[in-house]
Amino acid sequence: MFNRVIQLGARYRYGVPAGSLFVANSGTAAISIAEADGYITIAANANYNAGKYRYTITDTDGDIIEGGNFQLLPSLADGDGRTRNQIILDAIDAVLEGRASQNQLSVSVGDKSIRYLDHSELLNLRSHYQEMVDDEMAALQGINRQSYVTRFV
Repeated sequence: MFNRVIQLGARYRYGVPAGSLFVANSGTAAISIAEADGYITIAANANYNAGKYRYTITDTDGDIIEGGNFQLLPSLADGDGRTRNQIILDAIDAVLEGRASQNQLSVSVGDKSIRYLDHSELLNLRSHYQEMVDDEMAALQGINRQSYVTRFV
């Protein structure tokens, strides 16, 4: 299966049958790559837009042999290469560590004020986003974090 997360600025190759065509669309950008030497290759110097894409891989007859979604992260050389989940996790950590600004913690208008999330809610959210970040990192490294259970009789 095609990686769920791909970092621009790093070469990515995915083995496919001869004559395959990879087409991806984010709604604002499209990518089309023909198979070459048995691979769909996203070059390290590719000039694609970061974002979430839906893709299909078709064979020589135009039949879909694979499809799915992936996220193209910005190149680390171009600035902040964090995913949305990593940015949220970092913000939660900033609140928990007392580094967040007052604007991130609460808002006041006149005599009314709202304080965001208590400590236990933040810890629950942190666990959720940490798991999502771990899954993204595993996808970047090509690690399958799924578990399967079976019973032999």
